[in-house]
Amino acid sequence: MRDREGGRKGVLVKRKEVAHMDRVAAIGCILCHHLGRGYVAAQIHHLFDPHQRSNWLIVPLCEACHIGPGGFHGLGGERPFRARYKLGEVELLAMTLELL
Repeated sequence: MRDREGGRKGVLVKRKEVAHMDRVAAIGCILCHHLGRGYVAAQIHHLFDPHQRSNWLIVPLCEACHIGPGGFHGLGGERPFRARYKLGEVELLAMTLELL
């Protein structure tokens, strides 16, 4: 199947996903923003089930908040992250969407 520009449909979808990921990452770390730390460069954190990842369901987290000892993966996922910061992936997504 071809898109309206004459290219393959999958390539167009991929370009849109990459553009979305770039826009989200440009926000900076959403948790640092929430905590009043200002702008901190971010990487993409895919939300929810890792086996059904979507490049649309993402939030920007800096390295420390993503994979550091006090970050989402460093703490061991949603439950310990929520216990520490009093918010989880859904709240991070809502805050991200507000800033797009």
